Amino acid sequence: MVTMKVYIDTEGFCWIVNGLNKALEYEWGKIHKVSLKKTKKFPYEVYVPIQIIGQFVKKNETTINLYKLQQLNKESV
Repeated sequence: MVTMKVYIDTEGFCWIVNGLNKALEYEWGKIHKVSLKKTKKFPYEVYVPIQIIGQFVKKNETTINLYKLQQLNKESV
């Protein structure tokens, strides 16, 4: 699986961890904004599958689809 490095804030990091641990069930279309560069607002580095990367919002910012990440996690188990 091809991955991409993105930077995420604390809230987004918690959303990803809880989704992968199956503590939360995301509804269809749940997205979260991430950065392509490390900034004060986005301090945490994560590698996500390229399939969940969405459209570019601003320069160096994009979105990730948390629902699709959860579906990929279910398929891989």
